[in-house]
Amino acid sequence: MITPNVLDESVVNPGLVGFLVVAAMGFALYLLVKSMRRQISRIEVPSEAELRNQRSTAGTTTPTAP
Repeated sequence: MITPNVLDESVVNPGLVGFLVVAAMGFALYLLVKSMRRQISRIEVPSEAELRNQRSTAGTTTPTAP
């Protein structure tokens, strides 16, 4: 007779180590996304009006000779 306390060695369970690995990867992902959002918020994107102004002034200026 097989007792309920005997474990079948052909069955593999992730256990505590598997949970800790997945939890650590989730925490690392959280930190990565937080850092990425902070870096992206620092980027300054010019408005359409500024781009048009730069294009119009770039086409009308003449280079100066040394």
